Amino acid sequence: MGLRVRNDRLEVDLADGRRISVPLSFYPTLRGASPRQRNRWEYLPYATAIEWPDFDLQLSVESIVEGRREHPVPPGFGESTLAAMKAHGITPPPALVRSLRSADRNRARAQTNQRSR
Repeated sequence: MGLRVRNDRLEVDLADGRRISVPLSFYPTLRGASPRQRNRWEYLPYATAIEWPDFDLQLSVESIVEGRREHPVPPGFGESTLAAMKAHGITPPPALVRSLRSADRNRARAQTNQRSR
């Protein structure tokens, strides 16, 4: 399997020889990333998914083949969720806190990169 971004498209070469090409508009996080950030990806176990650790983005090969789009979290979702949990006396696990805050940072970073183009 191989992966590359060309001309505003994500191309994935599958093990069976097919090449899937989808518009980057399906994946706003990738579209907003710099070329260097887009090239920092890795396969998840058994090559069933691709991860961009810089943005905490994972796309399954199945979802790419089926043309499913990324649904980014709305601005401030992480902090508002944490505030709601705190208001209800719930202590979120540290991993959830990191994940929610990461989502907010990644969204802000993608928007900044998109504006600078």
